Amino acid sequence: MSGYIGYLSFDISEKKSNIQYECDEWGEEYRDHAESGNYGLPRPVTFIDRVFDDYDSAQRFLEEKSGHYYEYAVKYKKYPVTEMKPSKAMQDFERRISEYYDRLKELNKAHYEGCKQKTVKCKKCGSSLATKYCGSNKGLLGIGDDKGYKNECPVCGAELRPMSILNKIYSYSEKINELKRKLEAETQKRNKDIEKINSNGVQLRWLVCCEVR
Repeated sequence: MSGYIGYLSFDISEKKSNIQYECDEWGEEYRDHAESGNYGLPRPVTFIDRVFDDYDSAQRFLEEKSGHYYEYAVKYKKYPVTEMKPSKAMQDFERRISEYYDRLKELNKAHYEGCKQKTVKCKKCGSSLATKYCGSNKGLLGIGDDKGYKNECPVCGAELRPMSILNKIYSYSEKINELKRKLEAETQKRNKDIEKINSNGVQLRWLVCCEVR
């Protein structure tokens, strides 16, 4: 049976006896109980007093020593955090903002395009507009560069959509602004967490290569 390898990380202040216990617990979970009767890891962890600049270089060193069911641990530097993944609250705000933008996009399409009524009357100038040209590339005059009209009267520029639609647009826009304010507050909180972590400077940690059969 081939070995199974895992890498466990611990704070440098953790007692070696506690590290050994946690690693044995890991070994007990992943070892083949039918093949080995020993509890936990095949051998005790050997702590090597060597410091690597980062997690990856420490892991590469341990990988070179693995394969014979010896358990080794080395130290590595964990640098201050410069970036953190968005929190669940931030992700939720971003998702909801995107959803409201999608709703606004739908409401801002040519409102009378494809509707059954043949004309719509502008409440400001009284022009009667053919709905077949609403959102159409054919244009009012049938000329290629005349793009017809969308939601504004092509004569006076007044809004053609009903007030119920405009109220929805206003409501959604206000909701987006509210969610953006909450997202900004959550982002500032996350940034303060980064500053707090960074204030502690570089930390040393143990990286243990655990191998069971």
